[in-house]
Amino acid sequence: MAAITACAPGAAARAPQQTPLAATEADALAALLRLEDRREWDYATLSGLAAAQRPVVRRHAALAAGRIRHPSGRGLLLPLLADPDSSVAATAAFALGLLADTTTLTALSSRLDLSAIPETVVAEAAAATGKLGTEGARQALANLLRTAPLISPARLAIGEALLAIPRTPRGDLAPILRWVETSDPELRWRAAYALARRPDPAATPTLLRLAADPDARVRSFAVRGLTAPLADSSGIGAAQAAAVLRRAAADRDRAVRVHALRSMGTHPDAETIALLAQQTGSTDAWMSITAAESLGRLGPHAAAAAPALERATAQERPIALRSAALLALASVLPARASALAVDFAREPGWRARVAAARAHGALRSSQSELLPLVRDRDPRVAAAALESAVAAAGDPSTTVRPLLIEGLASPDVMVRAAALAGFAKLAEPSTLPLLLDAYGRSQADTLNDAGLAAVDAIGAVQR
Repeated sequence: MAAITACAPGAAARAPQQTPLAATEADALAALLRLEDRREWDYATLSGLAAAQRPVVRRHAALAAGRIRHPSGRGLLLPLLADPDSSVAATAAFALGLLADTTTLTALSSRLDLSAIPETVVAEAAAATGKLGTEGARQALANLLRTAPLISPARLAIGEALLAIPRTPRGDLAPILRWVETSDPELRWRAAYALARRPDPAATPTLLRLAADPDARVRSFAVRGLTAPLADSSGIGAAQAAAVLRRAAADRDRAVRVHALRSMGTHPDAETIALLAQQTGSTDAWMSITAAESLGRLGPHAAAAAPALERATAQERPIALRSAALLALASVLPARASALAVDFAREPGWRARVAAARAHGALRSSQSELLPLVRDRDPRVAAAALESAVAAAGDPSTTVRPLLIEGLASPDVMVRAAALAGFAKLAEPSTLPLLLDAYGRSQADTLNDAGLAAVDAIGAVQR
């Protein structure tokens, strides 16, 4: 039972529980866990325990109300926002965030007052406010960020507000920008995150500067936001942003290097493409795979990097890199990727054949090229090939329907799930008997993937 009481939001803010739980209180917590596990809304039980004498019981009642996610939970939780025990109030705010009910904005906003409300409660209220995702939520968070003192700031509450505000619509960046200037790196990286997570051209000049911040976390989030479209829209220009990214690709911190390579996938200039091509040869898998993926996003603009991508598909290279490079080539130089996919499909390793199937899907290859992979001896390959056959066909009703029916007869649950996903795209009423049979068969599976896919497909037909 001690483990139960230690894991709830707000637990760190309260003093250790000194008085052992009474038997009735332990039973109450067990009852709450049962309700959570079943997602069962029992107002009489929950409301009674939300009014219990011991804070630990009230706190867990609040948590259960949020996790069950019944609309009536709002009425139970709102009074607990003002609970005299800060851990209960903080948990009530957290639970309201799980409900994400926009009508609770006024109540949550009233808790964003560092002058009168415990910081732990403000922090949870800020996180919950962000989950509402409305313009009013942004205004409430912006007001907190705008008015909180920069000297000796409430790090927990401000940090949560900075992480929450990107969930809301775009708006004035000034409340975020003032936290870029703080000497506290914990708040600076969160400010950089807030600027990069909700892209806005007005943030680009600041992100350029933060790319040289002494804290690696700040630099990593800064380079995430330096995409070519945003740099051009800001007036800074893509060329200046690309130059910063190329320098960041040699940063001493690995995360900064990887995020720089990822953002470089939006910059089609020759110098950036050459650097990405070079990085496909890196012995660091994070670097080489990210470089290959970025070249793939650039498509035909990265044609000069095709030889480097082809070298990355060599059998002596790691299979994860080979797969990423082949998929990138499908966008960069389709003809060469098509030939390589045939070679991959002949390899003994199932991962190479899966890579071939995915490349054929990206290339929208013919059914004849995919058929051997759909009928592959390894169900992992067959499932991937079925998914690619549906993607390549565009209209599955005329071309891959026979393959989907064949897939439903597979003894493997994942192959049947892939076939059922194809039927969901087909969404033909005439397939309903097949889908009902597939659902019935899935009840004997040890995994529920085919059963869930059958439910999705039946739902698609009914719509």
